[in-house]
Amino acid sequence: MNYWGYLAGYGYMALLLLCSEVLCRKTRIPREVMRKVLHCLIGFEYLALYFFFPTSPQIVVIPLSFIFFNALTYWFNFLKSIERKEGNHLGIVYYAVTMSGMAIATAVHSPLLYPFGVAVFCLSFGDGAAALCGKYIKPRIKITQDKTLFGAIGCYVFAFAGQCLLNAILSLPFRFDAIAIIALVCTLAECFSSKGLDNIFVCLWCMLFAVALYLQPQILYIVTLAFLSYLLCAITYLKGAFTFAASVTAGVILFTVGLHSRQLATLLLATYLIVWIADKIAPRKEHHAPRTVMQIIHNAFAPLVCVAASALSGKSWLLVAAAIGFAESMCDSVASAIGKRSKSSPVHILRHTSIPSGESGGITLLGSLSAVVVNIPITALCLLFAKPLALIPVFLLPVGGMFLDSVFGASIQAKFRCPTCEILTERAYHCGRPTIHATGRPWMSNSRVNFLTNILTTAAGILCVAFI
Repeated sequence: MNYWGYLAGYGYMALLLLCSEVLCRKTRIPREVMRKVLHCLIGFEYLALYFFFPTSPQIVVIPLSFIFFNALTYWFNFLKSIERKEGNHLGIVYYAVTMSGMAIATAVHSPLLYPFGVAVFCLSFGDGAAALCGKYIKPRIKITQDKTLFGAIGCYVFAFAGQCLLNAILSLPFRFDAIAIIALVCTLAECFSSKGLDNIFVCLWCMLFAVALYLQPQILYIVTLAFLSYLLCAITYLKGAFTFAASVTAGVILFTVGLHSRQLATLLLATYLIVWIADKIAPRKEHHAPRTVMQIIHNAFAPLVCVAASALSGKSWLLVAAAIGFAESMCDSVASAIGKRSKSSPVHILRHTSIPSGESGGITLLGSLSAVVVNIPITALCLLFAKPLALIPVFLLPVGGMFLDSVFGASIQAKFRCPTCEILTERAYHCGRPTIHATGRPWMSNSRVNFLTNILTTAAGILCVAFI
């Protein structure tokens, strides 16, 4: 047994906690500052593991013991320097759990020792600086509900500096490209996580990128794709665009598509981004409820069938048909969101009369032109994997599908009349009372209209590009 290692590891932590408790109780240093300074200094605990237990299974003992200790401090709050009054969450426990998980991985596969250190120093310095910069540097320009721009900048600078410090202590060469990438990953993971989960996700992604950049470059694309899929899940959920299940579904779709085609994954990510921006531009009072899993599936089922068929048959033109399907869903969402900014009332696509904003079957010049404009860069992205002649259906069919969706919305989509206020609605309840079926098929909801339109548009894309 390495007694010196345990003495160094436990002795360092005991000294840190003792000093921080004395300073917290005897001085006027803000508790949050003391807590985050302690958060940064705990990272040096890794050095005891590195120098005393580099290839020993005993590397897991100290981190595992801190799970129990941190759980006690969370439950009983007997250490003021660790106790957090606001945002009661399991952050300190997650910290120990993540450290333990990385230590176990290192005990199983010793080359992970350095990526373990990269993750610890990024979490310790980057996450600690993010909280302090975000709290004390004004103005507090928010990125998410509890993350700020200056917090993100502080996170990047200190995650970068922490890696440089680690390399200097271990006398390792500096790879500034890898250091810069991992610092960016640390910053994004810290920004788009909440309730203490940054202590898990920062370490996870920093360690994975350190493995890909330093040990196994051949897996860098897979790690990057997984990280982008995670960011998509986190952003759409934290911003209220998707439900949690829908966010996970969207991330899984992006990852699955990316495994088969990098180019199509790039296009799909661009459509997600455009729709999210369009939703943010829409009037605040018009913002819809978060999208559900079924809405995501209805808008992606037909393109995903094309991706699967391409993977099985090896025919790349099927990816163009998939791009058409994804673009149609984007055009429809953008036209609906931006159209609500129109100063003129929507026009019923079949009757050519004005109708209330938000009623299915209506179109606006602003919404239609917006969909055409955003489809231009999506069409250009198809040059990555399509013949130039195929760009014609890629541009025209999604726009045509958008208008077809409005035709279906005006004709076969179910509409109900509220017996209280007499307005037409798509809801089964309005003004607290059941609505009465007025027009369309009772079972044809807006989501099913989107599903039908997307299938028809994708099928038309298959017929067009198959002969190009």
